[in-house]
Formats: sequence, structure tokens, C-alpha cells
Amino acid sequence: MSRAEEFHKLTKPEQDLFKKFYSLESLLTLKAAISQNDLKFQAKAQQLNTYDILALAGIEYQTKGMRVLLKKYSNNRAHLLAEYIKTSNLYTILGCVEHKISGQGLSKKSEPGIKVQFSTNKANLQMSLKDNPLVMNIGLTAVVNEFIGGLDWKFALHSQKYTEYQAAIAWVKNEYRLVAKHIGKEMFLGTFELSYYLKINPLTTLASFVRTTWESKITEIQLGAQHMYNDHTMLKGKVDSNGKCAFLVKRELNPNTSFVFSAEIDTKDATSSKVNHSLGLSLIWNFPENKKIISND
Repeated sequence: MSRAEEFHKLTKPEQDLFKKFYSLESLLTLKAAISQNDLKFQAKAQQLNTYDILALAGIEYQTKGMRVLLKKYSNNRAHLLAEYIKTSNLYTILGCVEHKISGQGLSKKSEPGIKVQFSTNKANLQMSLKDNPLVMNIGLTAVVNEFIGGLDWKFALHSQKYTEYQAAIAWVKNEYRLVAKHIGKEMFLGTFELSYYLKINPLTTLASFVRTTWESKITEIQLGAQHMYNDHTMLKGKVDSNGKCAFLVKRELNPNTSFVFSAEIDTKDATSSKVNHSLGLSLIWNFPENKKIISND
């Protein structure tokens, strides 16, 4: 039987396959992470395609029932997160306080929020409240055998109207995952999404994604694959209906250092003298203590 997941994580495996480790928006990305007991530090610097430099510094403290995270960006953004987690054999309760800050001066925007989550093997309920604007979000997933059904509502307290809802049904069995989702304000309008994830063997994974917008009648299709060439080399590729093809090579140079090269080409320009393309390079360093490694997400 499947296990209930948070609503927004129902399509996370597909999203990771299509997005994780691709750095096409930057010419060069440098990441470094250090773990010291319960304390973790992470730094990141990006040379963007616009030749601007974006930097990030973050610190995280995590114990068995508590997690505190602070991130500061060079573009006047900041993110503070504090979580309390209580776990038993039957259920998990999570309480979270979050604060996001962006901009400066008169354009400065502050977004405080709180979240409460209760989850078991068969159900997951999440409620959150965020300010600026003041919006309540309720997400629910439930499991019946191999199927997961989910609903997610966003309700604007100022206007007393719901701004968006999402409904989804997922079929999860062994290495297969099929998710159908509807996003919008009315039952037969909005956007329809269908994604499929298949792990062919321990080394190779395939994914597909289709999105149709009812009002504009625009349909987008993506196909992607991931393959572990050997213990130290991962290959990824994807293509979409807009004519863009991308591929990625991730090479582990040693247990603490990885190198990633990614590229994207717009095939619609293949016959022209100037082909639209993007390249990205990433270097990732992890300096673990007692074999604790910080995620590169």
C-alpha cells in the first residue's frame, strides 16, 4: 500500500528528474557545504547568464525534534524557518514558523507564515497561514490501497474568496507513479496535468509530463530520462514540445566533490545562422563530519 504524502510532493520525483542539477540560468555555480555535529553551513555563488552574481549563505541547526534554518541572499532576500516535529509509530505532527523577506526600501516585502501538519500512513493534513497577502492554505491527501487522492485549497481572507484549488489522484505501485492533477478555480476550466514516472531498473529512470491549459488550448509536453553510467557518473536528458533539448553530466570527482555540466539547445533555430543555446557549469563541495552530508537540493 502507498503512504500518504504532502500534496505538493505528489509529483516530486518527476520534478527532480526534469529540474534537479540543471543550472542553465547560470554560467557557473559554486556550492560548498560543511556539517559539524547538528550544525550545517552552506554557501552558494552563481554567475548568471546576465553576468550578475547571486550569492547565498545559509546555516541550519537540527536535532531530533527541532530544525532552524536561516538563509541570506545577495539580492536582498532572506528566509527564516523554525520547525518542531513530534513523531510516534502511528503519526507525525509538525509545527512550523516561517518568514520571507525580499526587496529593500519602499519595495521591501515581508511574508510571515505558520504551518501545522498531521500525518499518518493513510492520511496527511496540512494547514498554513501566510501574510502579505493574507492567504490560508489547506492540503489533504488520503490513501486507498495503491491510490492517493488529494485536494489543496488557497483562500484569501481579505476578499473572503478562494483563489485557487488543486485536485489530484495518483497511482503508485512498485516503481511506477502516475499522477493526474487539475489546477484552477472552476471544475472544468484551468490547467490539467498528467505525469508518469517509471524506474526501469536501479540505474535508469524515465518520466513524462503533459500540461494543457483549457482557456488557451495550449498543450506542453516534456520527456526526460536519467541513467547512472557508473558509480560516479550520472547522465540526464530531456526534450519538450517547444523544441528545446537539454542534457546533463554529473561526475563525482571524489567522495566530497562533484562536477556538473548542463546544456540546452533550441532546435527551432537549428536552420538559422544563430542557434539559441544555454550552458551551465557547477562545482559542488561537501565537507562532512562523521559521514553527515548536506543535500545539494
